[in-house]
Amino acid sequence: MKACLKYLLMFFIILIHSCAPATETYKDLIREVRFFKGTIHNVNRRVVTLADGSSWITNRIIIAVNLTEVFFVLESMLDNGYMYLNGTKIAVRHNAITGSDNFRYQYGYLNYIRNFDKKNGVIELSDGTLWAVYKDDEKEAGKWLSTREVVIPENEHFMINPYKIKQIRVRKIETGDSDTTIF
Repeated sequence: MKACLKYLLMFFIILIHSCAPATETYKDLIREVRFFKGTIHNVNRRVVTLADGSSWITNRIIIAVNLTEVFFVLESMLDNGYMYLNGTKIAVRHNAITGSDNFRYQYGYLNYIRNFDKKNGVIELSDGTLWAVYKDDEKEAGKWLSTREVVIPENEHFMINPYKIKQIRVRKIETGDSDTTIF
């Protein structure tokens, strides 16, 4: 009987702990990444080969048409991360055995949109930084609130929505900068 109560108590402690709110914030999720855009050359169940010859193993069976555009976000120093295909985020790892490693990537940061002020054309990211959106790109930026992930390249001249594989031109607003207009 005591053993049963002991296990029941342990179960409730684990249950309560698992229901506790997460302490991780968006700011904790910002990280340096490598990214690139590619085109599907061939799909064989869970293996996707790109036009550049690189091969990627996914965590599920993929159904896609050749020449479909995809976007990859990889962990900074690792050859694994995510492939974005038709608005879906899919875990991947590089298939070094059969694929080439000729894929060319850029460095940047993965961040999250906290708010978009449509009136002033300003995006606030989860780290608190503010970004002025070029007037021509404000309409596209307004569509990004459903998928809040964005990749910002090192040069900080644009943001990329990996789900939509679209980019907008931006300018980082420095602290104390009252001018948010971009022509």
